[in-house]
Order: sequence, then structure tokens, then C-alpha cells
Amino acid sequence: MTLGIIFNPTAGRGRAGRQRARLEDGLRRRGVPFRLWETPAPATGAGLALRAAAQCDAVIAAGGDGTVHEVSAGLLEGGGNRPLGVLPLGTGNDFARAVGMPPGLEEALDALLAARPACIDHGRLEADTPLGRLNRTFVNGVGIGLDAEVAARAMQHKRLPGVLSYLVAALRAVPRWEAPVVEVTLEPGEDDEQRWSGPLLLLAVGNGPSAGGGFRLTPAACLADGRFDVCRVQAMPLRRVWPLIPAALRGQHGHAPEVALERVRELHIRTMRPVPVHLDGELLTRAAHTVRLHVQPGGLRLLRPCYDSK
Repeated sequence: MTLGIIFNPTAGRGRAGRQRARLEDGLRRRGVPFRLWETPAPATGAGLALRAAAQCDAVIAAGGDGTVHEVSAGLLEGGGNRPLGVLPLGTGNDFARAVGMPPGLEEALDALLAARPACIDHGRLEADTPLGRLNRTFVNGVGIGLDAEVAARAMQHKRLPGVLSYLVAALRAVPRWEAPVVEVTLEPGEDDEQRWSGPLLLLAVGNGPSAGGGFRLTPAACLADGRFDVCRVQAMPLRRVWPLIPAALRGQHGHAPEVALERVRELHIRTMRPVPVHLDGELLTRAAHTVRLHVQPGGLRLLRPCYDSK
């Protein structure tokens, strides 16, 4: 099997670029045929994934969550059913963690080469913004509200390791957050609909259990259950927000009365005041006024390590 490697040298605060030689050497030592494409700039991963899918048997995202997002988007839009693989070289690596990939390069290579194709869910998003309607796919999760604002600010702190960049961003974003009033429609099943409206702190939609480098906002999420897990947090006094941050790192925030954890197939959000939205940890827009999310069960082939992991 020939692997097509989409390699992001800027992932992990630039550390990934220093691992290219080790990656290529590790594949050669294991006798693995491969071709490698290096992303020359942001937003080029999807096009390279399409090129790799036409020439290789599997396409591997070697980078962080942003690289996974771009490569999976390319495969979902026209990758000819080639499976996606992941080598975690980024800052957050939330999707790789959900897949069960170990963090070290040598261990990750061994796990990848022992992996077997499995079908997992992915999501589709439609968002109405002042610039028009945006249509995107995602594999790990979506954040709306403060969650997205923190993700955007964390991009300014990429030199900090992993979850620390998100913690610093949260400390700066939380005191300045003005909660918008939103209307949320949740559809757990075909003939079931639930509604909620009120001032929103954040709404996290998880295909995987964590976001932001390890915040377990949707701790029970599974990549292959045909549902999104939703963490909806209504606005609260600032003094109550701070204790929720370490609790969310442990996935123990669901006890708070302002937090609701739900499982749905589809949801719609409307707001009078535009809100920020992130997609797989990357800021999509700061000005969405409607967002629609749909789960696509079993729509993505993934090379998954051969041990039980969500």
C-alpha cells in the first residue's frame, strides 16, 4: 500500500518541519512506499489530498487538527473513497487523540501501519454570514460563541505548548465576552425536536470528545455512533465561569446547572447578533447569524489503530 503524506511543516509551532527527515526515514526503515507533499501555505491541504488520492492507496494528514481538517475535506469532496490516516504533529491533536493515535512519531508510525480501515461519522455545516452562505465539512467538532473566540485567540499563542495556548486565550477572552441571545433547535431523532433560547456562553458540537488541545467538552462523544454530542452552556456570572475551565479539562463540567449535555443528529442555531464559529479548531467566521449542522453517519473511511478507542 502506497501512502500519500500531506505534511504541514508549520504544525506544532514549526516543530513538525524538523521531523520531516525522521518521518521519511521511519517509513523507509519499515519498507513502506510513500509519496510526500508539503503544504506550501494554509488552505492548500485539501487540493493536495485530492492529488494524493489519485496516486496513492491512503492519504495521511501529518500535522495538527487544521491539517486533518483540510485533508479530510479534500477526501470527502472527491477523494475516491481513499482512507484517511493521521500522524499527530500539531499543537492540539484532538482528532488524533479521538482516533487513538499515540503522540510519539515512532509509536504513531507503528500504530498507523497496523491500522485497519473503519467508517466513522463526519459533519456538514451551513452558516449564513454577511459574506454569504458557507458550506463546510468537519471531522472533530464545531464551536459557537466563546469556544470559537478562544480558538481564534489561541492562534496568537501558538508558541505555547498544547492546551496552554487555549488556557491563556480563555483567560483573556472570558472577561470580554458579551453573551448573545440565541435560539437553538435540537433534533435527536427523526420525529423529535427540542428548543432552547437564552444568552449563550458557548455551544460545542463534538464528533470527538475533546477540543482546544484537551478540553473534554463532549466527553462521551464517539466517532461512529451516528450522533453529535452537544455541550450547551448558558451565560453565567464570571465567578462561576472560572471553576468550569479545569472541570472541562477533566470532562467533569456537566454537573453545573448552566451546562446541558445532549446527543443529536442535527441542530440549528439562530442569533440576532453575529457570533464566531470554529471548525475543527480553526476559526471559520466571527459573524454567523444562522448555523445548521448535520451528522453524516459512516461517511469517512479512516485508518484506525487496532485497539479499542473512541
